[in-house]
Amino acid sequence: MATVIVDGYNLIGRRPDLGPFRTADLDAARASLIAALDDYAGATGHTIVVVFDADRSPAGEIRERAGRIDVVYTAYGQTADAWIEAEVRRLRGRVRGELVVATDDRLIAVAARAVGASVVGARELWTDVERVRREVGRFIRRRQLEAERPGLGARLPKEVRLFFEKYRRKKDP
Repeated sequence: MATVIVDGYNLIGRRPDLGPFRTADLDAARASLIAALDDYAGATGHTIVVVFDADRSPAGEIRERAGRIDVVYTAYGQTADAWIEAEVRRLRGRVRGELVVATDDRLIAVAARAVGASVVGARELWTDVERVRREVGRFIRRRQLEAERPGLGARLPKEVRLFFEKYRRKKDP
């Protein structure tokens, strides 16, 4: 399991199905990203922190829990890039497993690697999110099919089922 710090707007901008939201409905784009990452966290066990710029907002830093992931809106005057760099330095050596930064921003990638974190690009993260989503879907479908499939008893003739039922109850046939 890993701790994954996600550059939220960077990933929204790189995801084809979320790109149109950037100008139309940023709240919907964030919600879609958070939902996808929440499912991913549940399936993988990764600790995920998604960070959004709020540097023009008068509020201080806001941290929220959304399902299984932490969502951070940076404080006034602070970019997500600066927050991620500081957090990676703070977490170095303190997390169990691997520390990963998900971004296509080269400066963040260099800073993260400099302190020993791994870096994955937006496409790589989205590919893994979709792979995990497909695996979970296949697992669920397989379980549903197994539950719907009649057991051996339903395929046996009635007299054989009765024989086994008496045997199970330790009665002589």
